[in-house]
Amino acid sequence: MIPNFKLTLLVRKDESEQALASLYKALEHHEHTDYELAIVDVNEKPILARSLGVIHTPVIIRHVEKGKALYCQNLSDPAQIRQTLGFKVD
Repeated sequence: MIPNFKLTLLVRKDESEQALASLYKALEHHEHTDYELAIVDVNEKPILARSLGVIHTPVIIRHVEKGKALYCQNLSDPAQIRQTLGFKVD
């Protein structure tokens, strides 16, 4: 089955647990379960991070269309994550 959308979470190793918790909290109440998630440690793949234009982490990227993406860097507020990534906000 093809997922409805694709997300990439770019983090440094020490940020990954908190960043994932924030992402899951943002998506859980809206039943966004049909997605593909790639988690990238920017220390291990710095060229990929630069190619995506990411300088600071953590960042969540929602790939909307080929060559187009929505970036969310404020992971402290689940409503802000949903709004920035184009999901319905309560």
